[in-house]
Amino acid sequence: VIQYILKNVNIHLVLIDALHAVADAFAGSESTLTLYQDPELNDEYLTIYVRMHQYPEHMFEKIDALLPRYQEKFTLTPGWLVITTDFVTV
Repeated sequence: VIQYILKNVNIHLVLIDALHAVADAFAGSESTLTLYQDPELNDEYLTIYVRMHQYPEHMFEKIDALLPRYQEKFTLTPGWLVITTDFVTV
């Protein structure tokens, strides 16, 4: 994760806004930051997994609604970030 952040100038600006958006939208959630590496496409990007004790209905729609809070910062970096969940209960 650290190497990806260092390699992709200004991705930290996207990451900060995205984490704030997650914290605001999903109070009491746990966020896990990982680096997804796709071996077939030789692609990698940061992934924030939102994990909760109890998941709301329409979880993915709520996650998608966060995009406007950080998407404009993608113009500042070649990196990429995805917010998702794996429905692990915390």
